[in-house]
Amino acid sequence: MASGLINKDNLINDHLSAAPGCKNDLTTPIFTYNQGIILSGLVELGWSASNPAKYNDLAHTLAQAGLDHFTDDNGILHENLCEPNCSPDLQQFKGVFGRNILFMVNRMNGITDAQRQTYTKFLQVNADSIWQNSQVSNQLGLVWSGPKGAVTIQTQSSALDIIVGAACVT
Repeated sequence: MASGLINKDNLINDHLSAAPGCKNDLTTPIFTYNQGIILSGLVELGWSASNPAKYNDLAHTLAQAGLDHFTDDNGILHENLCEPNCSPDLQQFKGVFGRNILFMVNRMNGITDAQRQTYTKFLQVNADSIWQNSQVSNQLGLVWSGPKGAVTIQTQSSALDIIVGAACVT
């Protein structure tokens, strides 16, 4: 928390600088992976802590910041820095974010109905868009809002994380 890795917009930068003081390198990119991977850890800390609200509140803050930053006006998740030409590792990042949103819905103590509804809608809207706009012959592409594009094992895996997530919350 004191490192500044979480910036003023509650987005998590990709890494800290190697310079003395190990500070947030504000020139590094912000990816959906970084925003998503911490969510399950915070939920688990909430389960084990005497004051779970501290961790749950941070998880919600980071999740909402991710939704605000990485989704378009229709609620569709984008890897802003590289779509439609993401490298193979970046092609999986959105799935990590979605999988950890699902983890919050299923595992978080004290999740409110409004929070659950926000995350459920996110998963459902993205799953519907993937199927309608990014699917060819049951193969799932990278840009979930369309147009249909190349499919890789990574794009397939990432999109399936969202589709499975939507199925789990309905």
